[in-house]
Amino acid sequence: MKLNILFQFLIILNFACNSEKQHPEETFFEGLIEYAYTYQSDALNVDTLKAQRPYKGMMIYKDSMYKSVFVANHKTETYIYNNAEGIAYDLSAEDSIDCEDYKIQKDSILRYEILETDEKILGHEVKILEFDSKYATQRFYFSTKFKAAPHNYDKHLAYNWKFYKEKAKGGVILKVEHIFKNFTMFGIATNVEVKEIDNHEFEFQKRKLKATCL
Repeated sequence: MKLNILFQFLIILNFACNSEKQHPEETFFEGLIEYAYTYQSDALNVDTLKAQRPYKGMMIYKDSMYKSVFVANHKTETYIYNNAEGIAYDLSAEDSIDCEDYKIQKDSILRYEILETDEKILGHEVKILEFDSKYATQRFYFSTKFKAAPHNYDKHLAYNWKFYKEKAKGGVILKVEHIFKNFTMFGIATNVEVKEIDNHEFEFQKRKLKATCL
């Protein structure tokens, strides 16, 4: 009887080991992605759009955090998000830091589909998540290789971020089309770097926080 129990135990142990080899622990994207932005419109002056809105940007990912930077001609906007809090901090102003609760959903999804494409961005394969919301139609070309960790977005309801990440299985955006009523904003990755990001990248002076954020 003891030998039979031992034999069964060895079979279970062998099955568990083989399963672990077949399903190795998934690694998630840590690094930065740089983007270039362009605009198109039949209703508005495109030169004015270019002058007022970002022409380049960057996303930095690490664990449950990300940092987004948008650079326009006369200003730079910087946001830091920590999923543990579900709060985004706006570091764009010099004298104060504002915040927004990203755990609140302010939009709604009307339709979505995932499309296959042969297009590659910087040599990386992508799929397309296309969806309609109350305010715009979005096309996110997301990487099938580079994926953000689930704990980077599971509280991030604002701006349909959790929805997008879940449908894209965490795939980071390499190309985007924001189709609004009067204009379309195009973004495409110009550089992808997989590298270790120092935690200092996500630090800021909390003494500058607005009273509404405390």
